[in-house]
Amino acid sequence: MTRIITITSGSTQVGKTQLAVNLALELVRRGRQAGVFQDAAAARALDGQLELHQSALPHRRASDLPVGDVVRRGYQGVDFLTCRLRLEDWSHKDADRLKTCIHDMDTHDGYDDLLIDSSGMEPLAILGCCLASTLVIVVVTPDAHSQAEAFALLRILRLNGFDGELRVLVNRLQNAQQAGTVQYKLNEQIKEHLGFEIPLLGGLVEDEHVAAAERARQAFSSVYPDLDVAAMLVSIADGIDAIGAGKAPARQTVTRFWKTFLEKVRAPLQLPGRQFLADVPEQAVHDRVEGRAEDTASGTGLIQFDGSLAMLCDTLVALPETLGVLAQDMTDLVAALAVEQAARAVADGDVCDEHQCLQLAAAILNGVCKSATQREHIHLQVTECRIHDDADNWLHRGNYMRFAFRVSAQDNLMERLKVIFARLHLPLNEPGQDNEVLWEQMNPARSVSLGVSVGLPNELRLVLWVPVRQASGAAQQTPAAVRRH
Repeated sequence: MTRIITITSGSTQVGKTQLAVNLALELVRRGRQAGVFQDAAAARALDGQLELHQSALPHRRASDLPVGDVVRRGYQGVDFLTCRLRLEDWSHKDADRLKTCIHDMDTHDGYDDLLIDSSGMEPLAILGCCLASTLVIVVVTPDAHSQAEAFALLRILRLNGFDGELRVLVNRLQNAQQAGTVQYKLNEQIKEHLGFEIPLLGGLVEDEHVAAAERARQAFSSVYPDLDVAAMLVSIADGIDAIGAGKAPARQTVTRFWKTFLEKVRAPLQLPGRQFLADVPEQAVHDRVEGRAEDTASGTGLIQFDGSLAMLCDTLVALPETLGVLAQDMTDLVAALAVEQAARAVADGDVCDEHQCLQLAAAILNGVCKSATQREHIHLQVTECRIHDDADNWLHRGNYMRFAFRVSAQDNLMERLKVIFARLHLPLNEPGQDNEVLWEQMNPARSVSLGVSVGLPNELRLVLWVPVRQASGAAQQTPAAVRRH
């Protein structure tokens, strides 16, 4: 039987992989058989962080099954497992292919501990791993943004019936005492809005030797075992071993874990606002709209939606308190979508500032849906992405909220959009193929972008990029009266 621990967070770049590697090493030092599972994107990134070697194939529980779906490598006694089939695709694959993947990950003797590193996973895969685990470690940093997104994750886990153990770990501390302060502030919000508290597992301080170990492609606890941060890691492992003391250890088979994972990702997911939303894979968007220098591998998915425009407003209005410091962008968008005559608020489409871009997006969505002979169907994905480099005619580098809408229409979507664009005084470009229309609007400072693509069969794709910002009074420019929900 295996103790399965998912290491996750609400945001990227908080140190999940580093924690998984060093924690697994500490468990091996205690005589455990330990493994770390990573999705394909994180496994590729790990190649530059550790000097991994190919391991001998373990004994299989089901030796008659073909092997090869799982890549297994080792580092100082730790197994690193990666399925060639990305977790985001599991819910759509046939049972035989998944059976092979699952059994390829299980050894004859079984792991004592299997750590699930959620780095690089899609949002639904992260939630599936958390809901199937007996212990979830939520990694945060002293940054308020990290804590806000962790709160959002905890709320969704609570809504979807998570009943395992939860612990918070604070990384990148200036000193050990700071961990308690971060946990206290986070628990204030959790207790007020969710009705429970999350215990502190421990923290890790920043240390220049950690970066030096990474440059040498080694784990810091192996190269510098006498560091304070290495001692803190030992304390964290002690804390994990102490969970459920006096009770039977919460363990399961690796096979049972993945079967539970499949049950979770194939079931509807409940988000705030009492909406049950399924995972909706986004269709490819033309390069003119989406093919930019953003780091899509490190993007953090925040929400996926599938429904009508009215349901979209009801769902988004419940999210600001959950998304914390990202709330203002959501609040502005909800306000704009709720305006009955959003098109009248746009005087000139040649240039637009941040709020006009929001209103333009709302005007197009409202116009398309209200002029439809039948109710349109809307898909939305909200992702936090990072632009790494400045480029001509594109956004400045920085963190952005990316709102990607897809509207499926019954007929005449192209003609309806031309009418809306004419009313908004917007230029219409037609560089696409197969009657595809592409249009892009960017404010003069290149901090906000709105892209629209219409293609066959009758599908509107609207992508809005807004810089991530701290909650402020920016939404006061939009009259409070329009916030009618």
